[in-house]
This record gives sequence, C-alpha cells and structure tokens, in this order.
Amino acid sequence: MSSSLRESLYTLGYMLSGAVAGWLNWRLVPFGTRMPVLPFLAVGIAGGLIYAGMRLRGFGFGLMMVLLLFFVQLALTPPLRLGSIVRAAMWAFPVGSSFLLSALLFKLLNRFRPGRFLLMALFVGLGYVLVAVLFRLRLHQSTELGGLKWQFLAGALLGGVLGALIEMLEYLFPPERYHRQQFILPG
Repeated sequence: MSSSLRESLYTLGYMLSGAVAGWLNWRLVPFGTRMPVLPFLAVGIAGGLIYAGMRLRGFGFGLMMVLLLFFVQLALTPPLRLGSIVRAAMWAFPVGSSFLLSALLFKLLNRFRPGRFLLMALFVGLGYVLVAVLFRLRLHQSTELGGLKWQFLAGALLGGVLGALIEMLEYLFPPERYHRQQFILPG
C-alpha cells in the first residue's frame, strides 16, 4: 500500500472518529434547548482533522486544520460581520488549540498507548471552559461554576470519545513511522 493511500485512509478514519464523537456529544450532552447536530459534527470532524494533520504531517498541518475550524465556525454563523468573526475566533482557537495540544501529547506519549484519551478529554474540556469564559467576559456576564462545569463535561465527552476512538483505530491499525523525505515535493 502506498504511503499516500495509507495516509488518506488514516485521515478518513480520524474524520469518522470525529463525526461519531460529535454525534455522541450532540446526543448525550443535556442542553436546555435542542441544538442542531451540524455544529457538533463540525467540531468533531475538525478535531479528527487536527489530529490527522498533527499525527501524519506535523505541527504546521495541525495548525492549518485549526484555521480550517475557524472558517467552518465562521460559515456556521452568518452574516459575515466583525462580531461573527470574533465569535468564530473565540470558539475555534481555544478548542482547536486544545485538540492540537492533545494531538501533540498523543504523539509524544506514543509508548504509553492506553489511557491517552483521558488527556484529550482533559484538554478539550478545558478548551470548552476557556470558550465559555471568553464569551461571558465579552458579554459582561458573571462566570458561574455550574455553567462552566457543564461546558467542561461537554468538551471532556467530545475529547474523551474522540481520543478513545483514535486509540482503538491506532491499536487495530498501528501507524508506521514516516520519514521526512517522503514529504519533499518534487521539482
């Protein structure tokens, strides 16, 4: 199997893991009103893409996927105004950075395979709390511990499920080590 096909299959697997994690997050997190599933799926799939970029290509590609999450969030909050750009940035960069940091830790802790999903749950949960605090500060509202607890649990559920699915995927199909020379473009 060629390296590009293998990389594409891993990316697809990570994206499917993110979609499943986003859907489970939508089904299991009790919010006051029923929200549409699309934002949950978008964050889950973006988390899988961030992990794939970091795992398969390195930090720069993971950072580009965080930027992609920003543009997806921007597209989900029309019309295009300064306020929607700020909201998309306040959402995408803390959550995307938490996915990026947990993907980096997944990569660094490659020898300790079981239980890494707990790190992803912790970091994504903290990313969700940071988003809640930023939005409350922007709206000049008080930050209540109860609301932050629910945001942490929502993020921890998304990160934990995504991390567990990624661990299972990598246990069943262990990724090979890539050499940097594979990614040098011809010309």
